[in-house]
Amino acid sequence: MSSSFGLFGGGIALVVSSECSTLYKAAARLAKAVFGKYVWVCDGTADDVEIQAAISAIAGKGVVHLTSGTFYCAAIITIPDNNLVFEGCGYSTIVKSTNGLANSINVTGSYCILREFYLNGNNAVQLRISGSYVEMEHVYSYNHTTYNLYTTGNNNRFKGCWFLERRVRVSGGAVEFYACNFNGNGTQICVEWDASGSVYGCTFETYLGNAIRIADNATVTRAAFIGNYFETSEITSATINVSSSPAPYCLVFINNYDKLDANVTASLVLGTGVQEVIFVGNNFRNGISGFQAWNGTSGIKVGYISDHNGTITFNTLAGLYQVELKDNGRSIVSGAAAPGTGTWKVGDICWNTAPIANGAPGWVCTTAGTPGTWKSMANLAA
Repeated sequence: MSSSFGLFGGGIALVVSSECSTLYKAAARLAKAVFGKYVWVCDGTADDVEIQAAISAIAGKGVVHLTSGTFYCAAIITIPDNNLVFEGCGYSTIVKSTNGLANSINVTGSYCILREFYLNGNNAVQLRISGSYVEMEHVYSYNHTTYNLYTTGNNNRFKGCWFLERRVRVSGGAVEFYACNFNGNGTQICVEWDASGSVYGCTFETYLGNAIRIADNATVTRAAFIGNYFETSEITSATINVSSSPAPYCLVFINNYDKLDANVTASLVLGTGVQEVIFVGNNFRNGISGFQAWNGTSGIKVGYISDHNGTITFNTLAGLYQVELKDNGRSIVSGAAAPGTGTWKVGDICWNTAPIANGAPGWVCTTAGTPGTWKSMANLAA
């Protein structure tokens, strides 16, 4: 026969678990006599051989479908071709790999879809994706050594996936996560984020590590975190930690909720030199402080702080305008004196970091310019 089940040219390749019923496997073997390389029946030993053969048969022109049951894999499953769909029957399809592999599944092809299976194994990386435009939906990854997911491609998208016990590493461009669950057990960080992209409506649970660490390994530009839920406890660092080096810019946090306990330093800590951060409608609560922005020689520009229940604190020990707030287009900074550098607009304010009785509480820009003209506010009472 020249084709299989007639879809996408290459069609569908069926891989049958050793745990399927005797009757089902017998029927599959009869089908294999007709369809040849498009039907594979596993024996529960090195099932990766049959899975890899099915992937090769399709060669990026259709679907590799795994039945319900456990597939016992002794080697890495590689998806090298573009336009391939790799799917199971939901969480009843378990891809269980031998411990100690570099990866369980390695996706180097682009425009692929992975969906509806459970990935289980103690490996350095459960799922590695270097291809681009890869979509993954309803994949459950659990019980591994270092990384649940390590994705480096561009424009990859993840929907409704679960990443449990270990961390996720994200780099590349325009990466998106929708309604996923991240669980960093023990000292594990949930997500190492070194990419542009967005995270929508996800849940993060961690106990002794950050939920998200941003820009630890690469400069991050244009990343948005919208409508996410964070539950952190027993850690002394931040729920979200934004690195100082390399310092990211253009970060957006909208309508996120952090349920943290009193041991957590802050919901969010911004490192030195972070630029252009926008906050709208977040609920960063409890803990030692809801929000912290640490000083830096290049300053931190933070826009639209709103709706926080926690204390908002800024560390400005290094001096003038280490933090810049935006209020209806005006800049609000702090320092020991009126700004002497930088470009300012009429109405910009610099609050005095060391006010005294009968002294000025701050300065207001009355003429725009570099640095413009600044006038002292009325003195405080004696």
